[in-house]
Amino acid sequence: MLTPSTLASLRTAHQDGTAQYLLTFNEPDNVHQSNMSPEQAAAYWPQLESTGLQLGSPSTDWLGDGWLAQFMQIAQARHLRVDFITLHFYQDFTSPGAAASLRARLLKIYALYHKPLWITEIGAEDIRAWGEKMSHPPTEARAARYVRSLFAMLNGLPFVQRYSWYTDNCSSTPSCSISSLFTQTGHLTPVGRAFRYANTLRLHRPSKGHHHRKHR
Repeated sequence: MLTPSTLASLRTAHQDGTAQYLLTFNEPDNVHQSNMSPEQAAAYWPQLESTGLQLGSPSTDWLGDGWLAQFMQIAQARHLRVDFITLHFYQDFTSPGAAASLRARLLKIYALYHKPLWITEIGAEDIRAWGEKMSHPPTEARAARYVRSLFAMLNGLPFVQRYSWYTDNCSSTPSCSISSLFTQTGHLTPVGRAFRYANTLRLHRPSKGHHHRKHR
């Protein structure tokens, strides 16, 4: 909810330097999340711009439903400021070509908008729980391989500024348990160990400019 007090606190955070970026509406195409039309989001946008913070696009639940494309068309027509594109991806991580398939999609999105990309949710979810098909039964070993190939691919795309794994601890949720970085007792899972190793490689590789990654 955008209230005068919320906007005032965001302006203060920008002015005192405690915040630079604002992630805006989460999954507006989902009735259980921010649940609004592209037109409604665009109507709120000038208030968000007034904070002075760098603004991420709304993060849609499903990129294929056209919500983001409609919003960006409105934003362009009204000269609204969108500083970076935020995305959620949950794919068939059991497919050997998963990382390559995602890379192709990211290249198309960047070519369309020419803005930095932030992947604010990505993980090794069991998407069969959502009625999607998977190439193979999901296992921790397949998820760990996906982490390694995924991070290597993302780190090779300079326009992908940040990405965030979902999630650190969801071991008690059946559809998410394989994606969890920690067990219920706080130990690293195979995916967690792969995440730590991939992150170590990223931290020790030579710098390639100002682009950076942030794991969560």
